[in-house]
Amino acid sequence: QVRRIVRPDIVSVYSRKAAKKFLALGYPVVLRDVEDETALRKMQESPYGIVHINKIRMLDLVSVKRYVSDAGGNFCRVSRVFRIIKEKDITDALQYARKNKLQVSIGGVRHSMGGHSIGDNMVYLDMTGLNDVTYNPETQCVSVGAGASWGQIQRVLDKHGRAVHIMQSDIPFSVGGSVSVNAHGWQVGQPPLVSDVRSLRLIKADGTAHNLSPEQQSNLFAAVAGGYGQLGVISRVELRTVQNSQLSFDYSEVASEDFAAVYKSKITANPRVELAYARVNVEPSSSMFGKIGLVWSERAKDAAIEPIQQERFVALKRAILREAIFGDYGKKMRWIAEKAYAKVMRGSAMSRNTAMCSDVHVIPSLHGMYNTLQEYFVPKEKINVFLRTLKELVEEYGINIINITIREVRADTQTSLPYARKNMFSLVLLIVHRSIDDAFKEFTQMVVDRALTFGGTFYLPYRTHATCRQMLDGYPNMRKWWELKKKHDPNNLFSSQFMQELERCLVTAA
Repeated sequence: QVRRIVRPDIVSVYSRKAAKKFLALGYPVVLRDVEDETALRKMQESPYGIVHINKIRMLDLVSVKRYVSDAGGNFCRVSRVFRIIKEKDITDALQYARKNKLQVSIGGVRHSMGGHSIGDNMVYLDMTGLNDVTYNPETQCVSVGAGASWGQIQRVLDKHGRAVHIMQSDIPFSVGGSVSVNAHGWQVGQPPLVSDVRSLRLIKADGTAHNLSPEQQSNLFAAVAGGYGQLGVISRVELRTVQNSQLSFDYSEVASEDFAAVYKSKITANPRVELAYARVNVEPSSSMFGKIGLVWSERAKDAAIEPIQQERFVALKRAILREAIFGDYGKKMRWIAEKAYAKVMRGSAMSRNTAMCSDVHVIPSLHGMYNTLQEYFVPKEKINVFLRTLKELVEEYGINIINITIREVRADTQTSLPYARKNMFSLVLLIVHRSIDDAFKEFTQMVVDRALTFGGTFYLPYRTHATCRQMLDGYPNMRKWWELKKKHDPNNLFSSQFMQELERCLVTAA
């Protein structure tokens, strides 16, 4: 009964007898007590998604060909896995790839959905072991290995009374991955992450190391940030930080047509607000997309800053979100529950680090179903007309849309492939479906067209369903970026499933 309510993705068991039982029911299983190499090899070949709880031990033992997947369900069989713990491991891996005439793909948590970090028969660099974090009180910057997660950084900074300035909404992602997609967050009035990168260290295809910054090799820096790991391996990043603060939570429900004006008055005009996002009511009814819940946190006056706390009510949040997958009633209950929770929380205080300490464990896909994230960027003045168009397309194609989150992102003036060429609202869509068919791809292309028509664009880290024309229209500097890649990676050492698709578009368009 608990499993029916919570709907877990993975069951952790201790015995092989129990594992067989759960596998028969269709649950992926984690085994805790497998240590011999033969068993681990068999687990890698299993179609049931059996994994070992000790990932490091497993990777140490299993150095043969293996499967690697990403959050989109894309998978490939790589030639070899290199677990990166120090910078020399990167140069050794690149040397091995050059010697054996193999390409290289680079991954951290692999939360992208379009094969951006994986590739068939490539050498795969697992960067998660390069995860040291060092705070410098003199510069008030933090230097981190590319595989470090935002959660690791938060825990270190919290001890020094500091906080991350810009990051995406969840903590498990790697910094190298975040820089490679030039992520943005829900920090008010801020551009994407690149604006916080003071410097980064890049290992190029020939094995040489380069220190890049907006002032040092600025053209290469601009191409690497948001360059999806295609110009080299980011080994280290130095980030600016801000003072940690105690924040007070607030909430307001607004009509969609009033959202831009209310956001400007309550958020933009209030210098005390540090974090803000909004949720759109996705309940299929006459009021679908008609109401938006605006959530913000502003600095509390004369409040002591509490130590960082882990996210609360995870199981409840997960259960409510899961129920919304299966019907209109669940979506209605989620909207009611979120409003009730927001009203209870109004006026409550938490530190900036705690507020930014949420995880994606609330939304992993159910077994046998697909989660698809999509993100569109539209000029602020176009938010209402875009929502109306989006509603029409969702209804026309029968899309099971579970969530729409709205955030603000300021113009990116630093990278070669900016998605925010002016101040924008971003809309992040969570869609759940049982298959990826032509109708779903057509829906995506229709939404992309609308975003482009309104002077916006779409985010590249998700499924590659946009057409070649849309990719080049959405990122008009793509060809110049590609020429720079060929200059710094003349033998095309770095690649991925995503890059192979992009190359096909560039060659076809030529």
